[in-house]
Amino acid sequence: MGKKFLIFLPFAVLSLSPTPLVAQSQETPKKVFQIPLEITSSYFVEKPKEEVPKKFPVKPSIRLSAGKVGLIYPKEVFVPHEKLKREGGFFSCGEPSDRELYTTALELFNKGDLKGAKGKFISLLYRYGSSPFTLKSKYYLGVIAFKGGEYERAYTIFKNLCQGEYPFSWKKFACYNAVISGLYIGRRDYQSASSHPFWKHFLLWLDGKEDDYSFYGKLNCQTLEVPYRNYCNYLKAFINPSQPPNGLSSDYLQSLKVREILLSLLSGRSVDPQKVKRYIRDPKWGIYLEYLYTYYLINWGYYENALGYIKDLYRKDRKKAVDLAKLLVVHRPELATRVLETISDPQVWEVYIKQLYNRGEYRAVLHYAPNLLLYRLAGYSAYLLGDYEKTALYLGRLRDKNETDERVLLDSLLRLKRWKEFSAELKKVGNKYPDLYREFLGWYYYYRGEWAKASALLKDTLYRAVAYFNLGAYQKVLALLRNDSSPTAKVLKAKALLALGNFDGAIARLSGLSTSEALYLKGIALFAKGNYREAAYYFEKLLHRTKKYPNALLRLADCYYNLREYEKAKRLYLKFIRLFPKDKNISDAYLGLINLYLATGDFSLVEYIYRIVERYPNLVSEEVKLKLAQAFAKNGQTQKALNLLNVLLRSKDPYIRGEALLTLAKLNPQKAEDYLKEVISIGLPELQSRAVINLAYYYLQKGEKEKAKRLLDKFADRVTQVDKLVELYIRLGEFKKLYYLLQELMAVDNSYTKVAFEVAKKYRRWEFYKLSLYSLDPKIAAISAYRLEIWALKRNDLRSALKYVLTLKVRRLKYEPIYSRAIFVIVEKLHKEGYISDACQLIKEINERYLNPSQRLKVETIKVDCGR
Repeated sequence: MGKKFLIFLPFAVLSLSPTPLVAQSQETPKKVFQIPLEITSSYFVEKPKEEVPKKFPVKPSIRLSAGKVGLIYPKEVFVPHEKLKREGGFFSCGEPSDRELYTTALELFNKGDLKGAKGKFISLLYRYGSSPFTLKSKYYLGVIAFKGGEYERAYTIFKNLCQGEYPFSWKKFACYNAVISGLYIGRRDYQSASSHPFWKHFLLWLDGKEDDYSFYGKLNCQTLEVPYRNYCNYLKAFINPSQPPNGLSSDYLQSLKVREILLSLLSGRSVDPQKVKRYIRDPKWGIYLEYLYTYYLINWGYYENALGYIKDLYRKDRKKAVDLAKLLVVHRPELATRVLETISDPQVWEVYIKQLYNRGEYRAVLHYAPNLLLYRLAGYSAYLLGDYEKTALYLGRLRDKNETDERVLLDSLLRLKRWKEFSAELKKVGNKYPDLYREFLGWYYYYRGEWAKASALLKDTLYRAVAYFNLGAYQKVLALLRNDSSPTAKVLKAKALLALGNFDGAIARLSGLSTSEALYLKGIALFAKGNYREAAYYFEKLLHRTKKYPNALLRLADCYYNLREYEKAKRLYLKFIRLFPKDKNISDAYLGLINLYLATGDFSLVEYIYRIVERYPNLVSEEVKLKLAQAFAKNGQTQKALNLLNVLLRSKDPYIRGEALLTLAKLNPQKAEDYLKEVISIGLPELQSRAVINLAYYYLQKGEKEKAKRLLDKFADRVTQVDKLVELYIRLGEFKKLYYLLQELMAVDNSYTKVAFEVAKKYRRWEFYKLSLYSLDPKIAAISAYRLEIWALKRNDLRSALKYVLTLKVRRLKYEPIYSRAIFVIVEKLHKEGYISDACQLIKEINERYLNPSQRLKVETIKVDCGR
């Protein structure tokens, strides 16, 4: 993973004279300390993240065209107007009975009795198959079927008549009608349409094989008989709205009105909504008209109206509704959730999720996209959020990955160091994207620390330079980055120069940079030159980023030591040991502390002093041994502590002996009572106080409350640790004694009102609020007055309650919302008790915005009484 270049700088050469703690007869050993300063280590610059699309296209494809929308097929066919007289005898062309049947059927038809006429015509065909009235009867049956909506039957009848070998006068009409009936059953009968050019061109126009202009030019309506001429005129008006429709049926006229609305919508002109609604309700043309109208409502910004139509359209034509729903989500993303409540279609969801992505709401995308199998969106969102696990998961599920997908997936696997999956994926892209394969193979070696292979494959000079740096080829790094003035390149060149021992050159390369790494390297270079004050300046700038640059803390301590600012050095060494106990440079900190002790005789450096004590037992004083024992006791090193304490029990110094006994009491609970009683008997006030407190706690732990109470009754006046005494009184339930104690303490230190306040609140001891009422903290005083007011009212003591409220007013303790609520409570009570004038005097003090609605209503009621 690279070489380490270590430079050792002289820390200090100390000629130590004996400290006050060292026996004068002993000679302090002289030491020379050196601290290794690590100039370089394996250097790594993170690969830049891949570029992913920040936007996905979401414009739904909606094709709009009036086309033939609104067009209706012919509603009329040729109906003969025959009238036959009833005559007896034979006819030259048939038997009298078939004529009679035909005449009867014709009369019924002319009267509108189509069912009766149908029966007679069928009877004639059944009984007189060879009658000359057969063909006409079939024609009438076709007309009856067409009028009854039986288009399949009508088509069959007219088609047979059109193709029949027997000529008759209505044959061409049968062909026309076959074309018309065929339209209603989805057939384009070009064979029957050949009977007249109009029908042939009409079918070609319907099938899109002839444009409007060409077809319009071939409409010679005069060559057609009525009613076909009417349809021809209708078509002219349909294609050319400027053509005035004359003599058209209501169906055709209505179609042309719908056509006019559609053309208005397409041209962007406004339309009458009521008229549109009326036509939308008609199933003949409602769906497309509703679709087109909704489209324009969306584009005009009438989103709520559009949503209503989309919901309605979803019941009729789901595809059209989905298309419009997507468009609405694009135009108005805020409505997406409401749209999806009705149309929970994957296509609509996809548009919504793309909108979320385009707006940068990547976490929301991650919530929805995977469930809809939108893995690309999910993967890109995860990548932009820096969640490489999910990026790899979702992009790995993509079947047809593009180059960007592969890049992002490989980059994520690289950062996760999932080498097996990375290698498998890289193998897949080898043939499809050879350049991508080579690039990421280089990154693979780079992240694996195979610097020689990485340097051969990577194209970017910066990352090749990093590889060469880690190979120890510092001159090659400088050559590669000669023309690169980016901050990262400057840092890398500075590190190479430091490794080469060119400290001035490193400082010059770092000029103008203020990044954390640049500051650290400047400090290193200056330290290496012996400019400790200047080096300290840069290391201090990094203290807020200690976690990333722990050595900055250590080197700052080194600077202060070499500058003989020992307290600062000590504080920083200890901080380093506390924050980074497993750091590779921890020994430097230990050495620095030992050196500090030797230079200053600092008692707090006990761990290192103990080693000296073990080696030179008579070297240090009892005070140092005591401190050392206490430190070991605190750190759980009991045996070391006991070894020192047992020696100190023989001390002639009562303070040393008393402190030793206090520490032994902690280490040996079985004898704690005896040890603590002995300390009390020594009589030193400071030790006596601590012994009393510790013994009281000892009794409490054993459940001997009465012993603890008797002890405090006897020695409470000797206790100087008043906070501990307060705590003991609370635990013993001695609230009366605590009350008087706090009363005395408050006379000297007002902060004890806060203790009284906490006692009152935690233990519901209302009397302590009387003490906290005198707090200089307006919040505590205000709450205390309020609680006392409530307490007084519960006891029906209106006078006391009013006194506490007036205390708030007089002392101007307007701490809200407590102030307004306290005033409200007393005003309400005064009003209720009939003290109206008093209530009205105080009500002005209330700030109603701190009251709830019912309280504000009550205030208004009282104000009414005040105004009377």
